[in-house]
Amino acid sequence: MRLSLFMFLPLLFLSACSTVLDRSQQVISVETPGAQEALCTLENRDMKYKVRAPKTLTITKSAKPLHVRCIAPGNREAQTVITPKTTDSIFLNTANGIVPGMIVDRHTAAMYEYPAVISVDFSQIAASPMPLPAYQQLLNDNPNLIELEEFRAGRSALQRDRYDRIPTLQKTDRHSFVSEKTEPPSAPLSMERAMNPYHVSVTRDSQGYEVPAVTAAPQSLTPLTK
Repeated sequence: MRLSLFMFLPLLFLSACSTVLDRSQQVISVETPGAQEALCTLENRDMKYKVRAPKTLTITKSAKPLHVRCIAPGNREAQTVITPKTTDSIFLNTANGIVPGMIVDRHTAAMYEYPAVISVDFSQIAASPMPLPAYQQLLNDNPNLIELEEFRAGRSALQRDRYDRIPTLQKTDRHSFVSEKTEPPSAPLSMERAMNPYHVSVTRDSQGYEVPAVTAAPQSLTPLTK
């Protein structure tokens, strides 16, 4: 008899505790009337959840307000703050002397709960197109600030280069500028220079831009004989 009573007393002590009856987690549903596939963020200082509404999820109870922010298609946004309420089982702590149960419940946050359904209403929020970035109006008023153009063969890629002449390579018969009587070069030519019929140099125009110039190979080359 004494053993049975000894085992029964601890259960009686905790039988009215919200931690035992309600636990420290709860299931809630997030709904967004007037919007489908809205992205919602639920957070407080202890936790953060991100879901696509409508969605049912399990969250941890807390004594802190839950901030809910949802973004819906059509450039729409809505926010709400959910304040937790104390559960009915908190009053049953009178069976265990109030104080012990209250301490445990407050530590586990089991004495608080959020509404079972959290609704963020979009039915009164009209959809609107996404606004242009802030710098777009500046570019519309000053088109010269737009640097990039469409890329096409033979055309400039930058606005600042639109007045520059694009140099082109023109093939020239190497025999047309070789004299029959030539003097030997003062220094032997490298194999790379000897095999290259063109010589490319870089000069600068009046605006300071680099312009490649193509010249013929040195006249010291001997024409090939057939």
